Amino acid sequence: MDREPLDFYTDPDSGAWEELGFDPYPAGRPPVEVPLATRPPVPALRDLREHYDAIVVGSGAGGGVAAFVLARSGASVLVVERGSWFGARDLAIDHVRNHRFFLGGDLDTPPGHPRAVPGDDGETAVEYDDLRYHHNAITVGGGTRFFGAQAWRFLPDDFRMASLYGVPEGSALADWPITYDDLEPFYDQVEWELGVAGRAHPGEGPRERDYPMAPFPPTTEAALLDAGARTLGWPTGPVPLLLNTEPRGGRAPCIRCGQCIGFACPVDARNGTHSTVLPRAIEMGTDLITSAQAVRISDDGDVEIAAHGAARVVRAERIMLAGGAIETARLLQLSGLGNEWVGDCLQGHTYAVAFGLFDSDVHDGLGPGPSTATRHMPRSQPHPHGHGACGPTRSSRPSRSPSVSWRAARTPSPPSRRGGSRLPRTPSTRCGCGRRP
Repeated sequence: MDREPLDFYTDPDSGAWEELGFDPYPAGRPPVEVPLATRPPVPALRDLREHYDAIVVGSGAGGGVAAFVLARSGASVLVVERGSWFGARDLAIDHVRNHRFFLGGDLDTPPGHPRAVPGDDGETAVEYDDLRYHHNAITVGGGTRFFGAQAWRFLPDDFRMASLYGVPEGSALADWPITYDDLEPFYDQVEWELGVAGRAHPGEGPRERDYPMAPFPPTTEAALLDAGARTLGWPTGPVPLLLNTEPRGGRAPCIRCGQCIGFACPVDARNGTHSTVLPRAIEMGTDLITSAQAVRISDDGDVEIAAHGAARVVRAERIMLAGGAIETARLLQLSGLGNEWVGDCLQGHTYAVAFGLFDSDVHDGLGPGPSTATRHMPRSQPHPHGHGACGPTRSSRPSRSPSVSWRAARTPSPPSRRGGSRLPRTPSTRCGCGRRP
């Protein structure tokens, strides 16, 4: 990757941000005095109990919620987190090292955890600052510290795809053993416990009640896309987001900055587990150990935990693995548990992006991310293999930085220059901000 234009676009003092019209804080800079999620004291490895009712490995979306539910039921709980607990302003806003554009690593992954990358000559160990590392957030809160915070519910038909469209030959596609109606009370509980801002879309499943917070007003870009969708007969609505649009839970509302997904929130308005359920679980007696790794588990309830050069075994009645698709599978394999499917069939998702050029500004820079979407899914259209196809949820783009726009939309031809400026003058350099070059 050509570092010269990258260095230019990621440097706030280069002049690129002003020339592109990128303002990281279009609605105002973060207030100096703002209530933030507090970082509680954490025990040392030697201070842990010998036995817990439950040990949860990982503190992200799954682990944090599980710890809260277990603690509320009266169980003694230990949460094991490999990363640290960073405060809202402990991680710098770095446009090269973050979870959106990780050229040179991120700022939260601890060193000393190499990953094996297969090659022609066998496996190569790579560290967190290698592009091949493929980062997962390693910190208290996991991916909820940096995620885009979209909080969609499945549609009722998503639970019965095999019945609707049949099972392709050689596929293991099956209906879920539960329905939307079975999950609806739990969708409702999570939306209200953590805090989701939004408004229900036409055609979604029934709801017990509305979202706890109203959505943000639409951005300039959202208004344009909504108008275009109306000409196609597509209904649109706001994207449900795990973000405060009003003061909630003792924390401030989102300031709508242009540096949301991939970055830590400077005012703790993102409703991750670190700012919602985990502090409440700790108040109810949950132990959280950080900078510690579960290195082996057994089906007898043993969990071997390593931290700062020491290790010990702690026992539990139940063990919950919530380290994400990669780390959970790896821990199971290292522990000799599971079957031949563990570690296989990892599936990502298709992320198709369209850029457009307009004669006037259509991007006002307001965050926090995608502000409008349609769930218009023509599922009855024929699939190439003779089965029905599920369409995606289509939404406006997350907030974008100059470097992300440059990487995603640059033309394959060498960039041209003008008047000695270091700014590559290609059509793609402007489209991230909605302007013509």
